[in-house]
Amino acid sequence: MQLKAGDYLFMEGSFDDHLYIVKKGFLTAERREHGMTQVQWVFEPGSLIGEGSLLENRPHTHAVKASVDSELIVLEQSELKQSLAKSPNWFVSIVYFLSRRFREAEKKHAQHNRIRALPSLLFILSQGFQNKNFDVKEMMKNLYFLTGLKSKEALYLLQILESLGLFKIFDGQIHHPNYHVIQMLYGALFFRATRKQIPATILSITDQLILNAFVQTTKENGFLFKEQTAIESATFFKMGSKYAHGLRLSNKSLDDLLNKKILTHVTELDSDFIYGDIDSILDLLELNRIYPLLDKKLIDTP
Repeated sequence: MQLKAGDYLFMEGSFDDHLYIVKKGFLTAERREHGMTQVQWVFEPGSLIGEGSLLENRPHTHAVKASVDSELIVLEQSELKQSLAKSPNWFVSIVYFLSRRFREAEKKHAQHNRIRALPSLLFILSQGFQNKNFDVKEMMKNLYFLTGLKSKEALYLLQILESLGLFKIFDGQIHHPNYHVIQMLYGALFFRATRKQIPATILSITDQLILNAFVQTTKENGFLFKEQTAIESATFFKMGSKYAHGLRLSNKSLDDLLNKKILTHVTELDSDFIYGDIDSILDLLELNRIYPLLDKKLIDTP
């Protein structure tokens, strides 16, 4: 089979029942995103092309084009199966095993690309929300320019974030964003990546239980102090346990939250109470709900 420079062997998404072997010349596998063509890899003489589509009956994941005048050997599916039928059973098993391993490697590569692009996506979202309006297609285009992530993978990331309750997507727009939590999530991931440590905003289960108890008890017995929400210490320690799944609350159990300045304990004359910014605490609890789920969803994606 002869191809002139610039001729396409097949297009992305098409099906084929042929296996191609490059005898002479060079071909490139490419994708087109946002009006730009990106070359993924090059096929040299001796390279196999189309084995995934042939062996597993799946569409081609790339378009393949001749970079220069090229010559290929073409094997039809029937010819290949006849050849394999004459081979030992173990050889046929190896061929299909290698094809599956290649597909699994492609999936892991796509997963790695999504994980690598997530901080950039969160950064773009946090900037876009300042304008209170963000177009999904524009966001995917910006992410592609920054990371090379395909639109399909970018949309998958958005759907993960939507499933975690960070915003809603409809009519091609992102609506009702939890702007503060998105910024906090970006900061937590950036800190983890650069410092190789768990950021201070990611709390222990004990601290999360205490903050949840603070939120619930102040609904019933809270009062304002310095434009924040406060509760008498004795009332909090007495009533909070039922919201903290039986955890015994005391001054000592608050040490970590006091050191992080999430809560403040006031003991002056006859005053003994605890206070904090309830909105910031709610955002912090939401961040800690999302953080472990996000890692799990990224790993579990197909």
